[in-house]
Amino acid sequence: MQYRQYLEWLSNSEKEQQELGFEKMTWGWAKGSKEFKKDLLAGIAMERLNQAHEKDTRELKEALWQSAVERCMELLGKDVSALEHAAKGALWKVAIACYLREMYLTPNAWIATHLRMGAVSSVQSWISRHRRDATGEVMQVLDQLRNPETLD
Repeated sequence: MQYRQYLEWLSNSEKEQQELGFEKMTWGWAKGSKEFKKDLLAGIAMERLNQAHEKDTRELKEALWQSAVERCMELLGKDVSALEHAAKGALWKVAIACYLREMYLTPNAWIATHLRMGAVSSVQSWISRHRRDATGEVMQVLDQLRNPETLD
C-alpha cells in the first residue's frame, strides 16, 4: 500500500518527476527501425484484438476469420461450393481449421459452422489428431497456408 501511495504522490509531483528524469524515460515510443516499429504495432494490434471483449469485436473478428478462409481456399484452388460438397473431415478443411486456430484463435464453433465440419467436438478432435502427426498430409497443407510462396 505504501508503494501505491508513493506512485500517486509521484504522479502529481512535476518537480520530483523532473529530478528523476521522467522526460528522458518517455522519449520515443520504441527503439528500433521503422520496420521494427511497424511489426511491433501489427503485433500489438493483433494482441489487442484477441484480448478485446467478445461483444465489442465479434463482428470484426468474424470478418477477419472469413477473409482468412477465403484466402486459404484461394491458395488451395478451392471455391466456396467445395465447403458444401467436401467431407466434413476433408484434409484441406482440417488444415484450414488448424490455420485459423493457430493464427487467429478462431473458436472451434465458428470453424465447425463456416467450414461445414459438423460438431464442434469433431473439429477439436481432427485438429488434435493432425497436430500430433507433424509429417502428415494435413500438416503439409498447413505449411502451404503458412508459407504461400512455396505453392507451385
